[in-house]
Amino acid sequence: MKYKRALGGLEKGEITKQGELPYADLYNEREYLNLKEWSVADIDGDVQQCGLNGSPTKVKTVQNISFQAKESQTLTGSDADIEGLIVELLANHTIG
Repeated sequence: MKYKRALGGLEKGEITKQGELPYADLYNEREYLNLKEWSVADIDGDVQQCGLNGSPTKVKTVQNISFQAKESQTLTGSDADIEGLIVELLANHTIG
């Protein structure tokens, strides 16, 4: 979740110029959210060896998946509780 609002392609000066950019304060405050985008020119690469001509990569969908707990148990630190939990996880084939 640390990089949830990460944004690429903008330099620090550009972030402050864009008044309509959501979370602009957050991008100025947390440098790690400003992802640097590199091009072939940045790494002195050969354009002929990068990708296929006329065939750009396109992202069709991005999905955020959130797992929710179906049930919960409160255990003490006793050996009996831990042993019971291990037996239950083995019986459900969650582990082992």
